[in-house]
Amino acid sequence: MKTSLLKKLSAAVGVATMLIAANTVSAVPFVINLGGAPLTGTGPSIASNSIVLSFDQSGLNTVRLTITAGPDAIKVDDIFFNVDRAVSFAFVSGVNPANGFSYSLDGFGPNGGTPSLTGFDVKVDYGVSGANGQFFNGQTTVVDISATGLVPASFNVLAANGYLGSTHINKPLGGNDSGKYANAVPGGGSRVPDGGGTLALFGLALAFVGLWSRRGNPLR
Repeated sequence: MKTSLLKKLSAAVGVATMLIAANTVSAVPFVINLGGAPLTGTGPSIASNSIVLSFDQSGLNTVRLTITAGPDAIKVDDIFFNVDRAVSFAFVSGVNPANGFSYSLDGFGPNGGTPSLTGFDVKVDYGVSGANGQFFNGQTTVVDISATGLVPASFNVLAANGYLGSTHINKPLGGNDSGKYANAVPGGGSRVPDGGGTLALFGLALAFVGLWSRRGNPLR
């Protein structure tokens, strides 16, 4: 009788542990801000979060990337970042890049310029025809990125040039001098705090274990 109760408690604790682990992964997005002073080109300095890349867990093996263009980002040509494994892409909503999403280990970067900004793994390639191009201030692109074991932290990878990501903006601040920008501080990604979700789920799991033990206790 007591052995049966212990088995039930052990199973409940196991389920609670898995729920907490899953919630911990999904509750820790990773964010890269692109902007600041141009590393190459004649464009002006822009807000450090002119392009925001937000990576959030969207299910097992899938991370949802939301790209947001801030007020200073007009006529965005392309965006580059890193990931620690080969990935595939599925467009979700917003602006669908004219030339798509591509993965190639250390294979991408804005053309030319010093210092070199090559060596990124992922390229998001927008069209630039028209006055403001395809992607500009106030717009978003949402895409699901998938690979076995992929989590938001998989994108916390520095290229050989020391940056997490970069972008080529053709009309920063609406002017005609283009610039190539990176995360303002090399390695300057940020992790978003859990916000108490894990603790709340832990409490719920303990309550679940207690309820199960009371209802299934053969000694009552």
